[in-house]
Amino acid sequence: MVCCETYEDRKYKRQWAGNINFLCGGTIVSTGNNPWPQVTTVSAMFIGIILLFAFPVRTVTERTGNHASVVVGLLLSIATIGFYFRTALMDPGILPRCPKPSRISTNGSRITRPPATQNFVGNKTVPMKYCEQCSIYQPPGTWHCTVCSNCVQKFDHHCPWIGNCVGRRNYRYFISFVFTV
Repeated sequence: MVCCETYEDRKYKRQWAGNINFLCGGTIVSTGNNPWPQVTTVSAMFIGIILLFAFPVRTVTERTGNHASVVVGLLLSIATIGFYFRTALMDPGILPRCPKPSRISTNGSRITRPPATQNFVGNKTVPMKYCEQCSIYQPPGTWHCTVCSNCVQKFDHHCPWIGNCVGRRNYRYFISFVFTV
């Protein structure tokens, strides 16, 4: 598998238009063209890991003679890096866009949006919001990210440090990353 833009990546880009980059056949998802926040985050993580092993882990190992702190530090470091890349490079739950609807109906009058719909959740009727940018009805809990310009299921926030939205598919990895840091 070569990690450069392929025909499949361009197909994903057409279907999920916005400020999203797809690589490796859609396996890797990243936002925007500015890599500096992610580079800063990865650099800070590696500097923190180096300082962890240079001072606290070394001191504890010298005082106790037990190497358990090295093992724990190594496991936490690997988990932090793994959860970071898993969160930053996976699809957060982006919904595919629909083609822009025709703005003129068959009788010549102007149409602003499709008719409203409602969704039944349990015994309650929940109105569905329409997203003008994506031309879709958003399921409950879905919001439009202004940074990515995409609708994301169970949208929590757009994190500039990971360079991706935190949503339905990567939320558990983001929480794990925060706890291991």
